[in-house]
Amino acid sequence: MQHREALAAVLRGLRTARGLTQIELPDITERYLSNLEKGQGNPTIDVLVKIATVLEVSPATLMLLFSAAADGAPVEDHVEQTLSQLVELHSSGAFEEIAKSAALDAPTMGRPVAPSSQRLQRMQQLRAEGLNNAEIAARLGVSKSTVQRHLSGK
Repeated sequence: MQHREALAAVLRGLRTARGLTQIELPDITERYLSNLEKGQGNPTIDVLVKIATVLEVSPATLMLLFSAAADGAPVEDHVEQTLSQLVELHSSGAFEEIAKSAALDAPTMGRPVAPSSQRLQRMQQLRAEGLNNAEIAARLGVSKSTVQRHLSGK
């Protein structure tokens, strides 16, 4: 099943299971939801989070149901696979790395006046390890110009 069709099936199924009409989903126009339920649209993450909230499921559950529908596999298989992956990620230290990354790279609106001390320290640490601006930028998920600006103190 195509991704849009899979998402459409999940959204229709959850909405009808909750006894809701398209009109009853706040913050989402009936037309937009109708298009999504026809497989005609690419919702943003923010929209998916809103829809999940209204349908009283977590965004993770929404994505798991979508993944199962797209693969045409039983939901239970995807639950087992996801649990196995989460256990592996936990044991590999990925959870801690994600937490560190989220703390260092919290999004800000507009250009920051001054770098956060944590981000600047991380950039300085990576520079001391011999990484160049491009490598630091790739590691931290920021632009090269952001790294240059922060490290130059401007």
